[in-house]
Amino acid sequence: MKHIDYLREEMRLRSIDVGLEEVEVVKNSIPCTGIRVISPDTPEVSPIVYYSADETVEAIADRIMAVMQAEKPEFDLDMFRDPEYVRSHLYLSVSRRNGESQPVLRRELLNMDLIMKLVIGGVDPYGTSVIKVTADLLGLSGITEKEAWNLAEKNSRETAAIKNLAEFIGLPDDLVPPMYIASCNGGNDGASVMCFPDVFASFCETHELKSVIILPSSTQEVIVLPETDLPSMTDLVTMVDEINGSVVDPLLQLDPEVYRYSYQDNAISIAASL
Repeated sequence: MKHIDYLREEMRLRSIDVGLEEVEVVKNSIPCTGIRVISPDTPEVSPIVYYSADETVEAIADRIMAVMQAEKPEFDLDMFRDPEYVRSHLYLSVSRRNGESQPVLRRELLNMDLIMKLVIGGVDPYGTSVIKVTADLLGLSGITEKEAWNLAEKNSRETAAIKNLAEFIGLPDDLVPPMYIASCNGGNDGASVMCFPDVFASFCETHELKSVIILPSSTQEVIVLPETDLPSMTDLVTMVDEINGSVVDPLLQLDPEVYRYSYQDNAISIAASL
């Protein structure tokens, strides 16, 4: 871990007036070390810059300065006390089981944890910043935990969709393998689409399918494949594991699993795991 005094000295040499505080958390089952940046001008907004052990003090200081210069989301503490604001800005998210060290509210979803996020700022409905929801945060608005879960589910459900991969990435159909992407929340924390079996039911009805296979590409979205002419479940789950290890950011990874949606049961289950 970089000694924070070195960073404070580096910022002093750059004539930057900012408070720095060491932070250690577990995010999606990954231990993370970071620096909380507390600006005298906007103390209510204190972003965290996470860094790896091999980064230099100068490189971390550069990223702290970039965060300070970035446009801050416009909000004040009163919005957390406004029940109408909170109701319309709650969304679902997923992480690995017990993947968060913060005291966030959570429910079990298959082998994952379902959590809630409050989104803040930006033109996009999903905002530019998110806060993981705790009991204390809900207490500010007077919204009960049960109501909050219902609202987060409703808000995320309204954004849920399954798109052809070609449509998703904006290329002609003949240039893209025949597969589909399921997501919600504008592609942010979109794997929470797994909460909505009815989305997969509609997909199966449209494509006249009895079941589909779901591959967790990341916490942002999942891949949907018709359950026809596929490799074995063992090969599929090995592929998910290999892609995770080589392509997906560890903070966005889900455990290597293969899921199956059954139209007859209208349910998603774990089909294979490592």
